[in-house]
Amino acid sequence: QSATKAKQKVIELSLGQVKDSAAFFSTLEGAKDSLMKTMVGWKNLKDGQKNVEESQKESPKELLRRIFITDNPHPEGERHLLVEPDESNYYVNNHKVVHPIYQELVDQGLFSDAALANPDGFITYSYRKGPEFAYHLEDAEIQGHPVQIAMGKLFEASKNETLAAGQIYSSGFVTTEDGTVSEVLAVPVFYLDRFFGAIAFTTNMEHLAGLLNEKTGLGDSERIFLADSDGKLVQLDDMGRASAVHMISDIKVNDRLIRLEDGDYRFAE
Repeated sequence: QSATKAKQKVIELSLGQVKDSAAFFSTLEGAKDSLMKTMVGWKNLKDGQKNVEESQKESPKELLRRIFITDNPHPEGERHLLVEPDESNYYVNNHKVVHPIYQELVDQGLFSDAALANPDGFITYSYRKGPEFAYHLEDAEIQGHPVQIAMGKLFEASKNETLAAGQIYSSGFVTTEDGTVSEVLAVPVFYLDRFFGAIAFTTNMEHLAGLLNEKTGLGDSERIFLADSDGKLVQLDDMGRASAVHMISDIKVNDRLIRLEDGDYRFAE
């Protein structure tokens, strides 16, 4: 059990480092600058449609998803490689300045993705241009997405006037049917005491899996699970995806034992 407790401490320290890094980044000039540039770019796209014929109009969401997703020459999973699209507008010009900031952040290894939201709740930027990109947090299409969950909590606090600098809102670990496991932390950014928007940081699950799956003295007699936001126990493969998912009620024998396919295990939470 001492080895299991040591592993638990390593995970707690790692997740604490992720939280601290998210909180620290939100105080940097690059955080404010990137929010400003994407916010202004979004507004410019919106204003630029005023003199366009009704049949030709595109909302900022439609325009950005067309440029960075539909017309992106790179496949899903590699959309972040598009820094400066062929189509030119004010947002695209700002994107080529903002994107390297988050490339550098992701390269540090703690995070695998990042997204920005303006004070109105629109997701004005996403590093990987995933399904949440350019939607509003209340749009039905992204309900239940980890970015929406974490950002949704943050914007609810803003609406209730309880939001303050330094607060962190988590999606918890979210497991989807395709085996993706995600955790997103949302942090508000303030400028001159005014809410300026928010940044969502996606935890690098491959990095976390490496810590979880590192062998201890217990060898093959040890199994480590994450408890996700639905109360499921999730075992990660080396890529940070779900290799096994259990409901605790299905495998719990008593207060000290769980039963898996290869035998019974004593467990600690």
